[in-house]
Amino acid sequence: MFAGTGGRPIHENAAAKIEAESRSLAIGATRSDLRVDGRILVREADATASAAAVAADGSLLFTAPSSGRFYQRPTPDKPNFIAVGEVIERGQTVGLLEVMKTFTRINFDDPKLPVRVKVVAIVAGDQADLAFGDVILRVEAVDD
Repeated sequence: MFAGTGGRPIHENAAAKIEAESRSLAIGATRSDLRVDGRILVREADATASAAAVAADGSLLFTAPSSGRFYQRPTPDKPNFIAVGEVIERGQTVGLLEVMKTFTRINFDDPKLPVRVKVVAIVAGDQADLAFGDVILRVEAVDD
């Protein structure tokens, strides 16, 4: 995560820009791209393009928003957040992502995917280590 003015983190909804220069290298970043010596290395659209990827069988893919260890249930003695065949809606929790003993809920909230979907497969195994963009769910649109 980049730090903005005063060392505060740049939040997703904030308009922010960071620039750093040395005698030999200029690095800049905004919420939408990363530049080194004026060349754009990573653009937000490229980084999120995989979120609405389509699998070979035509199903849609829901991917990891960041890296970490994926958990399918809130605690070992509780049932999974979701199951294959279940219809889920935007905002519903599909799992937890742990990074350095900090657990974050992963909600089905990708604006590139339909609001309601049926879970075709849970691709990420329980306690699997995921990287950004790894597939968590294979889903298909549900007709309302």
